[in-house]
Amino acid sequence: MLRDFSLTTSVVFDIDGVIIDSREMVREAYSACGVVMPDDAWGKPWQEWLPKQISNKGLARAVHKEKTERYLQMIASERPMTLPGYELARFLMNRGLADVFFLTGADHRAAALILETLRFSKMQLLRANATRVQKIAALRKHLHENTHCGRVIYIDDDPAAAYDIGKKTALETIHYHGQTVEEMVNDIWTP
Repeated sequence: MLRDFSLTTSVVFDIDGVIIDSREMVREAYSACGVVMPDDAWGKPWQEWLPKQISNKGLARAVHKEKTERYLQMIASERPMTLPGYELARFLMNRGLADVFFLTGADHRAAALILETLRFSKMQLLRANATRVQKIAALRKHLHENTHCGRVIYIDDDPAAAYDIGKKTALETIHYHGQTVEEMVNDIWTP
């Protein structure tokens, strides 16, 4: 049995890993700067891994800046690969079933460009830096500003982040791990 669909629901999607898969674009942008991004660096702020790889903090900052500019060019010229979360966000918005927001830990210009490319409103972007603490702060602020919402649901592809954020914010969380749109709708509206 499905719960009643209601505009008192707010759904917050983590952009990367739920709405799009930018992994290859990010790797390609770093590669164009002469850097091979290690597998274990994914999901971590560049400050945690790039200076160690380059062994020069100033140069690491310059490389990251160049990577970001290349990444922005790539987003503008090629549509990012969408994931089922994209279809779910469209489904919820087009039917007026929930207020939809997007959280990013990435460069805000990149996130805004991604939303524009996918034809979402930039006004729905919640900004945070890549750390979990900053994501939690952004989500708490969203909760405070959206007290009219009976439910606020956060969807993330990182199970540890989803668990931790749910525990520290009292948000309902869903771990996206490859479900179809129909399965995610059931995750949201099945008691």
